[in-house]
Amino acid sequence: MIVTAEPFYLGNAGILHEYGAAGVTGSQVVSLRELEYFVTLEEGEAADLLLSAAADPVKRTWALSSVMRDLRHLPKNPILEHAWNQYGYIDALGPEVAPTLVEQR
Repeated sequence: MIVTAEPFYLGNAGILHEYGAAGVTGSQVVSLRELEYFVTLEEGEAADLLLSAAADPVKRTWALSSVMRDLRHLPKNPILEHAWNQYGYIDALGPEVAPTLVEQR
């Protein structure tokens, strides 16, 4: 996997030279968000998904999120959910509790 911070929409589309086409190891361009959902899959399900997408000449040009959407509805990543829930006070008190630039100095 080639992971980018933001979606790289043409990364797998075949419009540009496909990543991994010249090598012996296949590859897939994915964004961090796609990776966050991908890691919620069971090991066998993840491997099957990547292998079936790589074997399909159409799906191998898709974004990983589109391939996963064909699979099923994916749950939220529990690690990220736990991390976001650590900031529950922001939801309860509103944005005025966030420090201003002056307070951060």
